[in-house]
Formats: sequence, structure tokens, C-alpha cells
Amino acid sequence: MVEMFNSDPHWLKIVITGDETWVYGYDPETKRQSSLWLESGEPRFKKARMIKSKLKCLLITFFNITHSEHPKYLGIHLDRTLTFKTHLTKLKGKLSSRINILHKLAGSSWGSDANTLRTSALALIFSTAEYCAPVWEGSCHTKLIDTQLNSTLRIITGVCQPTRIDWLPVLAHISPPELRRKEATKKIGNQLLSQNFNISEAWTNSWISSDIPNKNLITSPSVKIPGFSLPRREWVLLNRFRTGQGRCAELMKLWGYTKDPNCACNVPQSMSHILDDCPLYKFNGGISNLHSVTPEALNWLKALPLRL
Repeated sequence: MVEMFNSDPHWLKIVITGDETWVYGYDPETKRQSSLWLESGEPRFKKARMIKSKLKCLLITFFNITHSEHPKYLGIHLDRTLTFKTHLTKLKGKLSSRINILHKLAGSSWGSDANTLRTSALALIFSTAEYCAPVWEGSCHTKLIDTQLNSTLRIITGVCQPTRIDWLPVLAHISPPELRRKEATKKIGNQLLSQNFNISEAWTNSWISSDIPNKNLITSPSVKIPGFSLPRREWVLLNRFRTGQGRCAELMKLWGYTKDPNCACNVPQSMSHILDDCPLYKFNGGISNLHSVTPEALNWLKALPLRL
């Protein structure tokens, strides 16, 4: 103990308790217990007696505690101000690695169907993201997690990056992350229970008050939309027409990937132009029939030669 104090003068500051006791010394009971590896040329090891020693030894034990800026308790990294920034930053990294797994299941024109991707995302990503969510739901750093979950929804739906976030939960049939956290808090919090919070009603009100394009296609965002059983290519195309965001020439020019914004018919090629106006590719049923995935709409999606 004196040696430890000399090597580290602050050693005693981390000791929280100690104990001492007298114990008998026991020799090894078997040959195997007394065996020892020796280098070549070393003298043979002297075998000890096989009986209990008559001598007693004083055993002194100290228990210490180490300081941590962010202690981990039940999987949650705590901090002095309870902002949970450290915990959410670490959780973001964990989600990122799991999202990479989901990426392996889907591309823009190939991959698993939407039901498989949705189930995988809920089991692999959302379950991890929502662990102890009621504890840190009020943190101002929840955007770190929401960004990762929105990326997950984009993989499921196949929509482009500029697509309004309001569309993602509707197309994937997964409630928005912040509402899911409120729902989890409601189940264990008496205060929220008294407010009669309803996730479907809150989601509907949020959807109605938004100004996103084509929102009239959805009467209740909590209801599963048509097309979940479609092959990956048709599912992705359908969602890109629903949201108005795809790899059409007009948007590709806006994003800096091409110089010509025009369609083959010499008109700026937007998603709505392809669907409603283009003499080469238009769908006569309009966006409402396309959203409902009528047989004619499905045939049109399969025959569409554009990579959007």
C-alpha cells in the first residue's frame, strides 16, 4: 500500500472502502495444480507440501471507484446536465452500422420487397433507436437519431434525398420517430396518459397541417398505402411519383448532374410532366389511379423505360 501511495499520491482519493482478514495458506492439492512451465536450462521447480500451512497471512483488500465523465447505467450514457448528447452520439454510430446492413437488402431497382425491408428496419434499427426513449425524449439532440431513422425510411421507400420528410413515414407505414417516442412515453408516464394522447390522431393532424405536394392522396397517414407487395423497381418508381422527387432531367440539372433539363419531347422534364403531360410517357389515369396501383398503373410502371 505504501508503494502504491508513493507511485500515485492521489491513490487514496479513489478508495471507498477496505477490509482485512487472516487466512491460512494452502499448498496445491494435485500434481497438475503444482505444475509450472520452465525455460530450457532452468532448475527444477521445488514442489510444495500438500498440507495446510501452519502460517497465517494477512489479506488486505481495498475497493476503489474510477471517475467517469459519462457513466453508463443500464445502457444509457449520463452527463452532468442530462442533455444525453454523448448517449445519442454513440447511438447514432450504432444505428449507422445497422443501416449499412439494411442497404445490402435493397437498391433502386432491385432488392427485397417493402414488407421485408419494413420488418427488418423495425427489428434491427428502430428497436435499438427507441431503447429507453422516454428517458432522453426531451433532449435537444434527438435530431441525431431522427436523421438516421429518416435514412432508414428512405431505404424502405426508395425515394430521393430531397423528398419531404413528411412523406417518409406514410410511404413506409411507420409512425414518425418523434411520435413513436411520445407513444412509448405515454405507456409509462401518468402525466401523458392524462392528456389522452393518440398517435394516429396526432399524425393525421400533423399531415393535414403540412404543405407537401400530393398530400391529398392520403386521407389517414396511419393507414397502410397500396403497393407494399410490389417488386422493388415498381415500388421505388411509385413512391417517387407520389412525392414528386425523382431522377428526372429537371431535378438532375438542379442537383448538378446534367446540363439539359428537357425531356425527349423538348419540355422541362419534371415528375409531374412525365406522369401527366409527356406525349411519349404519360399515364392517362393520373396520380390518383397511380397511387391506388390499378392494373393499368402497374402495367405503365413496368413498361416505363426511364430510370427515375
